[in-house]
Amino acid sequence: ATPVVKRPTSNTNTAQYYYQQGEALYNQKNYSEALDQYLKATEINPSMADALYRTGWIYNEQEDYQSAVNPLKRVVSLQPNNAAANFELGYALKKLERYDEALPAFEQAIRSKPDYDTAHYEIGWIQNEQKNYQDAIVSLRRAISYRANFPEARNELGYALRNLGRYSEAIAEYQEAIRLNPEMGLAYLG
Repeated sequence: ATPVVKRPTSNTNTAQYYYQQGEALYNQKNYSEALDQYLKATEINPSMADALYRTGWIYNEQEDYQSAVNPLKRVVSLQPNNAAANFELGYALKKLERYDEALPAFEQAIRSKPDYDTAHYEIGWIQNEQKNYQDAIVSLRRAISYRANFPEARNELGYALRNLGRYSEAIAEYQEAIRLNPEMGLAYLG
């Protein structure tokens, strides 16, 4: 008797298939169509962290921050040490002005990746927004220690210093921000 050989079934309706389709579209910067594929993947496999992350990232890119929150929360529940997912979650929450929720997400990103300069910057920005200028100085200096060429962090640092009456230090930081990015100076002329 000859053994029965099963023919492979089509894999065109698996989560992995939709994820791979999404990746191809994502790499072409075709985010809207990629999002459709990632959503199909997560419908089939609600725990597919990579597809959930891309979904949240695309929603952030499209400035649909409210839609970004849930998929990113699911990623960090599956992968608590995923620095990128924690950052994206913090970013969405910051844009929604949910600062008390954004801070822990950025802090978790830093616990996972201590030199995450942009996460340090975002924390400093929120601390400035909450008038915690002394803490903002610490966070922003940390961001700059990891990336010296960071005009936005220099600008925020100048803002914190100015609010604490440390004017000469603030001016120096503003000047450095403008030196690094001359377009930042245009905002002060308007």
